Amino acid sequence: NHTILTVSWMCVFLLFILIASASFAEHVIGESAQWVGTMDPSVDHDPFEALDSHQYFGSTSRSFLTMLQVATLSQWADITRRVVFVYPILSLFFFSFIGATAY
Repeated sequence: NHTILTVSWMCVFLLFILIASASFAEHVIGESAQWVGTMDPSVDHDPFEALDSHQYFGSTSRSFLTMLQVATLSQWADITRRVVFVYPILSLFFFSFIGATAY
């Protein structure tokens, strides 16, 4: 009885962290002008410079799924490496997010 209540509260807490992080990521990364036009195949870009920000952070639901992917550590390095390459300060966001959700 007590265990189910504890697990339920942890799920609510994790959901809250995911929604808040998804909203933050949508506004900071998804609306960034840095990646506009980087998916154009006719333009040559440096490594880790191209990112389809609409695919990963274009809406709150897309950001939620991306942050869930980061929380489960499923191919999180591909996404975070490209973001941190452009915005190094966001490494603090991703490391604290992973620390709070994965461990």
